[in-house]
Amino acid sequence: MATPMNLTEKINFLREKSYKLETFEKVKEIDYNNFFKEYLLANKPCIFTPDVTMQWKSRKDWVMENHTPNYTFLRALFGDAIVPVANCKQEQYSSHPKQDILLSEYLDYWEKYRVDGYPEDEPRLYLKDWHFTKAYPDYKAYTTPVYFLSDWLNEFWDTLPQDDYRFVYMGPKGTWTPFHADVYRSFSWSANICGKKKWIFYPPGCEVMLKDNLGNLVYDVTSPDLENQKKFPNAFKVKGQMLEVIQGEGQIIFVPSGWHHQVYNLEDTISINHNWLNGCNIDICWKHLHSGLQDVKKEIEHCRDMDGWNTQCQLILKACAGIDYKQFLQMLRVIAENRIEQHKKQETSGAIAELCIGNTGIVAESQPLDNRKQQEMQENNVKEIYMSEKCSNEISELEKERTKEQKEVYTKRSFCDKKEFSLPKELWEHFAMFAFSSDWEWSENDYLIFDLYRIRHILQVIISDEDYKSLYKEYNDSAEYIIDIIESWKTNKLLPFN
Repeated sequence: MATPMNLTEKINFLREKSYKLETFEKVKEIDYNNFFKEYLLANKPCIFTPDVTMQWKSRKDWVMENHTPNYTFLRALFGDAIVPVANCKQEQYSSHPKQDILLSEYLDYWEKYRVDGYPEDEPRLYLKDWHFTKAYPDYKAYTTPVYFLSDWLNEFWDTLPQDDYRFVYMGPKGTWTPFHADVYRSFSWSANICGKKKWIFYPPGCEVMLKDNLGNLVYDVTSPDLENQKKFPNAFKVKGQMLEVIQGEGQIIFVPSGWHHQVYNLEDTISINHNWLNGCNIDICWKHLHSGLQDVKKEIEHCRDMDGWNTQCQLILKACAGIDYKQFLQMLRVIAENRIEQHKKQETSGAIAELCIGNTGIVAESQPLDNRKQQEMQENNVKEIYMSEKCSNEISELEKERTKEQKEVYTKRSFCDKKEFSLPKELWEHFAMFAFSSDWEWSENDYLIFDLYRIRHILQVIISDEDYKSLYKEYNDSAEYIIDIIESWKTNKLLPFN
């Protein structure tokens, strides 16, 4: 009998299948449970029909009856805003150079550019990465769809004085974004308020073949330069792996982690975009961050003998990638503490409550009493089947060991202590055996435990990293400290089900 896959192996298996995708899937009606399993865990792209955005205020206020932007409305309400604008006819560091101008000035340009027939000798300006929600928190332009609410990135960034990762894009026909993968290798979603876009995707791994002989990623993936094997010697190897999709008004594109893409506005277009991370892709983010650090170290290897070299590498990493090891750990700690607090609230209320995040948590509808009893019975059956005599004995011994520790939940652990941070695998890996079966409906606790499991998994990877070991000497800033928080909570619960 084959050994069942653990959770990490299951996720990697689902991803490998998705990377062989031949057609872009359209989603009309799907519940969160199935979207989570079929798209988030599998890291698989899809496009939602306009039903999801039908009631958004922005689709009514920002668009004329002829489906073009309502310049008058936008100018009247938001004309004084300072917005970042890129010139799509210029290249700078494999992107487009930006400048800040008033929205009213940009709308004046856009209207004239359109009336003049989109002249080739004029700048082609694209409003990108406008932090609209941050600037206008009281104007509810949209409601984040339930599928995208488990958002660790903005949950954490909202605790900081910095900008968030929620954006508005606006641009005339012909504006575009060069070939790239999203910040931190995050997920993203993009909803067209009006207009039409063309998206070109390549699955993870293909980008290696789309670099030139100097190691630079192609700027325009539609360029005939890719046919030049002297300049792009490996591009022909991924020629058949490109996916292309047209996104219409009201539709939402889900962009998975690490899928490089290039986007064209085929019509005058307004879109709303989010970048986000969660337990489904946090490992991809970590690998990207770790890889970025290796690039930095290689670049300044000649300075290795300088005092504080490791710290300097982290400073450069943050300047280049937008985040360093310390901030990454801070994010994991915030999310872990939030999830444990949410679990406590569930226990106190005895009801199904928030699933994910503070201001925009996923709230499940209350289940009828009969359904709740059925779910409890199903969970109890799983416990009986799964909790073998061996596992029960391990837990019994564990209870005895941990009794002494209950009074000191967050006792400091020496960095010299090599103790393994592991409780019986059965308590975490039940997901792979049961939660991924076709008839298993995830409970609120399953999602909370999944988040904590994934945080703990990444922390254990980080602890084994040599760069981490050279940086962190203070327990309260460490991965070990966060693991202790999770372990203390998990030991008290003993089982993933209540």
